[in-house]
Amino acid sequence: MSDQKQGFDNKNNAPKSKQGAEESSSAWKRLLAKRWVFPAVYVLAAAIIVTIVWGAYNNATKSANPTSGSTTQTDVVGDTPENGTLTVNGKVETMKWPVKEKDVMEVVLPYYDVNASIEDRGLATIQYGDTFIPSQGLGIARKDKETFDVLAALTGKVTRVEKDPIVGNLVEVTHANGLVTVYQSLQNVEVTKDAEVKQGDLLGTAGRNDLEKEQGVHLHFEIRQTGGSTLNPEQYLGINTKVDTNDTAKKVEPSKQDATKQDANKQDTTKQDTNKDTTKSNDKGVSGEQKPEDNNKVQTPDANKDKAPGTDKSNQ
Repeated sequence: MSDQKQGFDNKNNAPKSKQGAEESSSAWKRLLAKRWVFPAVYVLAAAIIVTIVWGAYNNATKSANPTSGSTTQTDVVGDTPENGTLTVNGKVETMKWPVKEKDVMEVVLPYYDVNASIEDRGLATIQYGDTFIPSQGLGIARKDKETFDVLAALTGKVTRVEKDPIVGNLVEVTHANGLVTVYQSLQNVEVTKDAEVKQGDLLGTAGRNDLEKEQGVHLHFEIRQTGGSTLNPEQYLGINTKVDTNDTAKKVEPSKQDATKQDANKQDTTKQDTNKDTTKSNDKGVSGEQKPEDNNKVQTPDANKDKAPGTDKSNQ
């Protein structure tokens, strides 16, 4: 009796469950049939994704940039990259030449400035096979073509040491003011990666590389921003390699100035000699001409010249 009642209850409950399922399915269909449902779902999903990405970016930024309360071994404060200065232990550092004796040095390869003249851009272009490459730094060499020590231009941290088959051994030093100095074409390297260097510390010695064969033994020196874009080292080292078209005698080396002056003196001497020759030729031309007063003179023939021998009896 109880089993029959239980079976009857199950039969009564079965239709109700099926009817509830059908009613729930029809409710979802009615909801999805509305036009605003799918756009709202898309907006909600996009908001969730943006929130996740933004949170991850903030966490990465915080980990990459520690708080200002952290300290390093040396008290280095970065100034603006425009002036190339650093404040180290309370003293201001100004970028210096990456060599010890700059008086015996010369710039053998200038920086390629897009705003420079055509002549200057041509001098700052490197030919590598069939390819022409603009120079992204300065080529510095001794006047006697010998090797020399390469020094750190500013205090910083060595962030890269590499042997490149084209540019040779290179050292990269990152500074607290947002600048990065690069030293290429090194014969040997005296520092290791992650080493702290001070201004004037030895980084290596100058050598040769495959890219700039014509420059011989030299240092290829670059200045970059942290983002990677290059800067003109001439503005930081206080030099000028531009060709002055208004004054062709203006050169870096005094010997070239002297040679230019000698050439100018030779040209003046040649002009003076030419003027003298012209004056002499004019004088000769005037002396060879017959003067006007000579035309007024009556030329009388010599009477004795026309007489035959023995005709002058009176003389006999």
